[in-house]
Amino acid sequence: MTLSGLNDYRHQVLIARLVTSINNHFNSKKKYNKYIATPETVVFREETKKIPDLLIWNFKKGLHNDPEIAIEVCWSKDVETDIEKLTKLFETVKTLKEGFVFDFENIIAYRIFRKKDGSASRRVKSSKSDWIKLDLLKMK
Repeated sequence: MTLSGLNDYRHQVLIARLVTSINNHFNSKKKYNKYIATPETVVFREETKKIPDLLIWNFKKGLHNDPEIAIEVCWSKDVETDIEKLTKLFETVKTLKEGFVFDFENIIAYRIFRKKDGSASRRVKSSKSDWIKLDLLKMK
């Protein structure tokens, strides 16, 4: 079984469930009620082939913010490609604080974060977001 392409229904179902769970969490916590997760959204400065599966935005300062968290959903064969995709996104989208790659075949998450020098970190096995204080693999 493979998971590939923007139109693969399995890929879209996983993204939809993650978006719904994250947004439900945000709506239940006053501290995060200005955050929203969106699927397959263009990052305006980026070319279309770099559209992340999911972006988390903070609208505290208005509607013209750039995303703070990017998430990719994939099977294990695509983990390295998606980690590279997010690492490159960190170079151009300076508002990104964290990125995650979810390998749903093996149920593993990898986290990338922005280091103090502004560059992207190496990946670490983790589904815990320091930015929104949430374990993304434990969403209901």
